Amino acid sequence: MRATAVAHMPDTAKRLAYTAGRSPVGMPTSSYVEGAEFACGIEWIRNDELLATPGAPLAVSARMRAPLSLLGVLASNDRVRITKIRGEALATPIECEIVGIPLPSTSALLLELRRLDDRTA
Repeated sequence: MRATAVAHMPDTAKRLAYTAGRSPVGMPTSSYVEGAEFACGIEWIRNDELLATPGAPLAVSARMRAPLSLLGVLASNDRVRITKIRGEALATPIECEIVGIPLPSTSALLLELRRLDDRTA
């Protein structure tokens, strides 16, 4: 069942692993280290489907199914960079932050995403 689920994930993304550090003056900093590509399935959510207050940040932009092998690898403070949609490479990859905790289901890891350019409606 899991192999079938992965075979039906037509999109591709990369993990951007969160790393914390300190600036030379001791201020907290964060960065993201790009990881390997993985197959995924993305369901985009239209803005009018969301109950967002005008001008408020959108809660969720998309839902992603990822292989269960990424359970414990993808964390809520990581990001993902979507590189291919339906097998077609994107000229400009789409970067998203993970909203909440990645949840395992029977055949896939489920994530909610917010596009970084969707911080305002």
